[in-house]
Amino acid sequence: MSQITEGVVDCIMYPSAADKTKNRGFAFIEYESHRAAAMARRKLIPGKILLWGQQIAVDWAEPEAQVDDEVMKSVRILYLRGLLLTTKEEKLEEMITKMFDHKAVERVKKIRDFAFVHFYNREDAEHAFDQLNGANIEGVEIEVTWAKPPDKDQIRYTKGNHKPVPPLPITKLLRIGWYTF
Repeated sequence: MSQITEGVVDCIMYPSAADKTKNRGFAFIEYESHRAAAMARRKLIPGKILLWGQQIAVDWAEPEAQVDDEVMKSVRILYLRGLLLTTKEEKLEEMITKMFDHKAVERVKKIRDFAFVHFYNREDAEHAFDQLNGANIEGVEIEVTWAKPPDKDQIRYTKGNHKPVPPLPITKLLRIGWYTF
């Protein structure tokens, strides 16, 4: 992207949940400013640029919510990313409770290729963070981060709840997709 557009700061791409040797067909590109992102968005109009032989779609990405450091210091939940789709929640919970005192783990919730591991206290969660980050689970290396608490001010959309969509904040993040349309 930095060869095509100016002001690229970071590129985030995740592996496919079904096949870890492939990507998910999209990436997040962070720019140094909103202006640089807007200029890149204009330059990347569909049909003009191909990535890996595919047309691309470009749109604004909503920036990840920032949580106060003091709030994050009290989080007791780990977010595990990069699990296999075939990894069973029960197997993951069994493995984690064997690695750590089973009384330390409150619950494990696996969804698709990620999971949340709830601990009763922060100290056990910190120990697990150190042990699990980069660990190999069923043949794949997983990434561990602290789970961000839900934003109480964020509007929740549910089926049948047709509230107007709030405007996106000014951002310097683009989502670029190259999957087959």
